[in-house]
Amino acid sequence: MKIFNIIIIALGLTMLSSCSEKGDNIADDSDKEITISSLSDDEWTYFSFESESVVGHSTLGDDIADAQWKQRNDWDIAFCGELVRTNGGTSGNGAGALQRIDTKSYDEATPADADNMTVDAISK
Repeated sequence: MKIFNIIIIALGLTMLSSCSEKGDNIADDSDKEITISSLSDDEWTYFSFESESVVGHSTLGDDIADAQWKQRNDWDIAFCGELVRTNGGTSGNGAGALQRIDTKSYDEATPADADNMTVDAISK
């Protein structure tokens, strides 16, 4: 359930950060849902919110592939089992970040505050 919350928050953040000033012409994407299937415990699945699609995969622990994905800007978030990466921090050169929330349902979540965002870091 925590990954679901992270996905929803990340999706919301990406939509908010990619909006331009369009006045009343801004589409309401609040009901948009994206499903990423066939996730694996031994393979990273990289996803782009812009293209709304999986843009590639790499094997867990493949340092060469990790370095290549870090240089790419065509992905926003990646999943491998219960692990999550954003294109930011130690995982990428983008500005990706997440906010962890401890709620029991999406309806209880509040909009993300930029001051509470966390970028990827090396776990110890």
